[in-house]
Amino acid sequence: MGIRPAGPVIEGSSPARRHSDGGCQTIGSALDPANAPPRLSCLLASAPFADGVRSVSFRHHAEGFYDYAVAIPARNEIALLPRALAALGRTMDACRSQRGVVVLVVNDSDDGSADLFGRWAETRNAAFALAEIGFNNAIRDAPHARRFAMDIAAQFTPHGAILTTDADSHVGPNWIEAFQNGLKAGYDLLCEDVRLDETELGRLPDSVRAVGALERRYFELCEELWQRWTGRGPFAVRASGASMAIRTPVYHSLGGLPTPRVGEDSALAANAQKAEYRVFNCGDLGTRTSARLHGRAAGGCGEALRQRACEADPACDGSLVPLSVLRSMADEVTEGVELAASSRAPMRASEVRHQLQLAERLLAPERAA
Repeated sequence: MGIRPAGPVIEGSSPARRHSDGGCQTIGSALDPANAPPRLSCLLASAPFADGVRSVSFRHHAEGFYDYAVAIPARNEIALLPRALAALGRTMDACRSQRGVVVLVVNDSDDGSADLFGRWAETRNAAFALAEIGFNNAIRDAPHARRFAMDIAAQFTPHGAILTTDADSHVGPNWIEAFQNGLKAGYDLLCEDVRLDETELGRLPDSVRAVGALERRYFELCEELWQRWTGRGPFAVRASGASMAIRTPVYHSLGGLPTPRVGEDSALAANAQKAEYRVFNCGDLGTRTSARLHGRAAGGCGEALRQRACEADPACDGSLVPLSVLRSMADEVTEGVELAASSRAPMRASEVRHQLQLAERLLAPERAA
């Protein structure tokens, strides 16, 4: 099933009016439904944003329906945002046959990220939507910012696809085309196995790279065993908000992006799998994300990297399980039993290393045959 071509104009949208503040229509910061663009007031009045927003301003230069919309959350990311936008511009240039819009949500920031984005969009004459929002403490986190960006993006591409990345990441040159091809192939949610930026990774202790390579290799062998035992897949999704794509109708059917304090990307993938949508691990599409040790999200990638840089035996990805558990999971799936949520503590690197050796021994006879 392919992406539908651009359709009729979104109700109430209009070409951006030219002003001296960057050239686009600006909507006041007061939460006044009369001032809001189509359906923004409904979004602000609905869960999970109702009573959670202190202020919002919105401007856009977008008209009609689009084949895809790129949703990006940002909070004080002016140092890395130029790199992200440059990469985004390259992949959009490589996919000119598709009509796209970029949605940036800047939350609780004072560093000029919004103005920088506005200048970038104006220079490219790109279709865009820009929201500057202040969240209350209860929802002031990355998952809610991404949810807001993806919810806005969904309005511009009701029959297309929502792509999402991060302001501290830079996507590959064929990122959009690769995701669109995957969706055309029939998948509903695509997740790239995002690597760390090589230059930044080179500044960290070797243990960080070693643990990442260990995880990736064990993931690969577990997936191979899972396919042999069940014929289904994947057993786990290496979801990252730095690089995902989902069909908009599927996004709506799942109730939008989950908003736990951390791990909204993995939660979305889990919901899609539970609903039996087709989820695909894309491997490496060229996206790289920051290897900084102090990230914007509490409990996120930065914290995990800091542990790997400082601890002798750090915790690994929580979706990795011992082979005995993987075998039990496979048996349950083949018997039609719904898998229960795991309460296991994440394996440490030493345990993953041991399980990797067992997996290699288990697969060796079959590969030799």
